[in-house]
Amino acid sequence: VLSSWLDGRYKFEDGTSMAAPHVAGVAALLAQANPDAYAADPFGTVLRAVKKLSGARRDVGAGIIFAP
Repeated sequence: VLSSWLDGRYKFEDGTSMAAPHVAGVAALLAQANPDAYAADPFGTVLRAVKKLSGARRDVGAGIIFAP
């Protein structure tokens, strides 16, 4: 994720600090789109929005999350 810094520069960052806001946003969209399914299985609902990446490094993550 391209991130801005206080000194006006930009640099690429990765990891859970960068991914967490994106996953939280998609989770909120999923909860709004189908509240009953999300309430019954929030973790599974979010995981079903993930496209698995073949050959992805384990430390990078399991896939790409898509908003509905």
